[in-house]
Amino acid sequence: MNITDFSFFIFLIITWIAYYATPLKSRWIFLLLGSVVFYSFAGVKSLLIMSVTVVTTYIFSRILEQRKEKKFVIIPLIINFGIMIFLKYTGFILSNIPGINNANDITSKIIVPLGISFYTFQSVAYLVEIYKGKFLPEKNFAKFSLYITFFPHIIQGPIARFDQLSPQLFNGNKFDYDKNVKGVLLILWGILKKIVIAERIGYVVGGIFDTGEYYSAIFIVAGAILYAIQLYADFSGYVNIASGVALCFGIELAPNFDTPYFARNISDFWRRWHISLSSWLRDFIYIPLGGNRKGKVRKYINLFITFLVSGIWHGANWTFIVWGAYHGIISVLNTFTYSAGEKIRNKFKIRKEGFLCSAYQMITTSLLVCLGWIFFRARDIKTAFLMIKGLFIFDFSDIINKIRILCRENGLEESQGVILAVFLLIFIVVEFLNYKKISISDKLVKVPFAFRLFVFVLALITLICFSVSGQGSFMYANF
Repeated sequence: MNITDFSFFIFLIITWIAYYATPLKSRWIFLLLGSVVFYSFAGVKSLLIMSVTVVTTYIFSRILEQRKEKKFVIIPLIINFGIMIFLKYTGFILSNIPGINNANDITSKIIVPLGISFYTFQSVAYLVEIYKGKFLPEKNFAKFSLYITFFPHIIQGPIARFDQLSPQLFNGNKFDYDKNVKGVLLILWGILKKIVIAERIGYVVGGIFDTGEYYSAIFIVAGAILYAIQLYADFSGYVNIASGVALCFGIELAPNFDTPYFARNISDFWRRWHISLSSWLRDFIYIPLGGNRKGKVRKYINLFITFLVSGIWHGANWTFIVWGAYHGIISVLNTFTYSAGEKIRNKFKIRKEGFLCSAYQMITTSLLVCLGWIFFRARDIKTAFLMIKGLFIFDFSDIINKIRILCRENGLEESQGVILAVFLLIFIVVEFLNYKKISISDKLVKVPFAFRLFVFVLALITLICFSVSGQGSFMYANF
């Protein structure tokens, strides 16, 4: 069930009515029922596979309550990670073993459940934090199942921590008018980002990345920047919808984005992009490896390994591994050169918070990120390196006509281009306001009802008139 489909909103309305029509302490039951129904649309086999992770995690969490022994963490981690690795990476592993020519035939029957990386990481965090004594395990199996399967975030996150989410899920929430208004606004904004902006940009991005006809500097730079916007609009659009849906039930999900393209260095970018994954990697990979406690060299190695794991988590392809390694290298370089940069700024009396310095840092950081997105988006590693090579091909002959052909062949006629430009401008303005900590949704909650109604109607008309037909699934659902 795609969360931008009409059927999802029928399901959501039914679940919402049942939730608030039920006594406060029993409301979590309808969230669990709704979550099971929602995920069952991914297929019964996917539901059963996820159930193995849920049951395994629950059983060993209860054992850890009585016996805080490391083996009772390691065993369920092996099981949960083993399921994820087998389902996601068997094909990739077999295809890289010499002599095996039928890897695709072997793996064609393997089902990869939606959101397996997200709920696996959430389960792992739960077990490790119980072992560390951060909280006691949930005794009620049904309530624990709700924590793992809560339908707004199960497919694409955020990766929720138990102590933050569980009280909101289990205790029931009274109807809050302001939260519901804000939730609906977030849902509308998330849908708009997905089906008006991301899908339109995707036409041109596909034409540049997938055809091989536009591998020259100007097109590859444009393609990388457009893909950066597409990916962000798509993924953050889902998070907006998930957060909005949760708010309609009185539940606040942890933020997953904080204007990442306004980051001033690569470390700052990862504090702002996919925040729940970045914090998970920090807490369960980087710090256990030793973090920055064992000297500079070890710190750099730990940073690199953490980003390599991030790349592998994203998918079974050498492109993701190289992408992770790339971010590991530039993160190490950023950390290594930070003090030198401070000395240079102090020597030349360059204000760190000044406009020129800030703009320079934001632009260079975004360009480094966009360069990495080439590997992330390319269909294979050979294509990625061909595109990197194309960055040094400066062919400006007949460029206007080539751009027109690219847009026309990929469904972005002139009128569609104007629509995209208008909504990109709105998107950039909203992002800038968010960067300045000005929340439009918070402002709209406080305006008169008539104006809010006008905004809702305008948003619905916009979605009806300007949405792209035949939208694809959300991009991060595949991870």
